[in-house]
Amino acid sequence: MRIGIGELVVIFLIALVVIGPDKLPEYARQLGKALGELKKSTSGLNEEIRKDVIVPLNEAAQPLREAVEPINDSVTQIRSDMNKVSKTIENPAAAMKDAVIKEMEPMEPEQTQENEEAEGGVS
Repeated sequence: MRIGIGELVVIFLIALVVIGPDKLPEYARQLGKALGELKKSTSGLNEEIRKDVIVPLNEAAQPLREAVEPINDSVTQIRSDMNKVSKTIENPAAAMKDAVIKEMEPMEPEQTQENEEAEGGVS
């Protein structure tokens, strides 16, 4: 929750009217000290919860993550294969075209030169 300047002005004016100008600085100091103590308490509590609960849970979950990772990889591979099969079934001509294009991709320069030399061509 964020308090803007307008809200602060309204709170200050209400406090000024209710408490009075003489005691307002004293109450403001007490409020500041109380907020400081609250902040220290909550940060200590956050650290304890992190150390005693969150870290052990993460350590316990790590072997499970490692065990599930190969399964997720397999699922991803199966989905990829199923998509390829589905495309082939839906449009066999396009699948054949993609396979031919893949076969005709240019070879690396070393392989091309070797092929030309084997065929008796000049490079």
